Amino acid sequence: MNTTHESSMPEASGPMPSPTQPPPISMQQLQSDMETIRAVLEEGEAERGPHRAIIAGGNLFCGAIILVVVPVILLVCGISLFQPGDPGEKMAIGLVGLIPTTILLLIASPFLLAGYGLLKRKSWGPAFALIAGALNLFNLPLGTALAIYTFWAVGGGHLGVRKVRS
Repeated sequence: MNTTHESSMPEASGPMPSPTQPPPISMQQLQSDMETIRAVLEEGEAERGPHRAIIAGGNLFCGAIILVVVPVILLVCGISLFQPGDPGEKMAIGLVGLIPTTILLLIASPFLLAGYGLLKRKSWGPAFALIAGALNLFNLPLGTALAIYTFWAVGGGHLGVRKVRS
């Protein structure tokens, strides 16, 4: 019986690099790494991820939720216009209904414009997304999460917005 223990590791054919010096990289590995970097730099907006669609959908949802109240207000005020009574009182009720309706439409418009602009890849879409994000900060808890996500995606250039260098 042979008592010598043979190592299962093959012997190194050349000098071993020192622990402080990185091992040399092969030309194939260097070419592969360069192709990967080139592919990442050349990727289009579609390959950057779903950020644009997620933010657009979230903003359209926020705008739609606000607009759900508008028909209810108009219906209640419209029904009161057909009730018997003083015409001045009817006019006041109609005015009371139009004021909150107008305010709600103004509040919903940045969300709807941001969603539309992002889905249609308009150049002004990310700007409206930032405006909608600022308004969403007060919309706890989902609106705040959408706002933070919007700031991250637009600020990090994930929507294809080029940063201005100074």
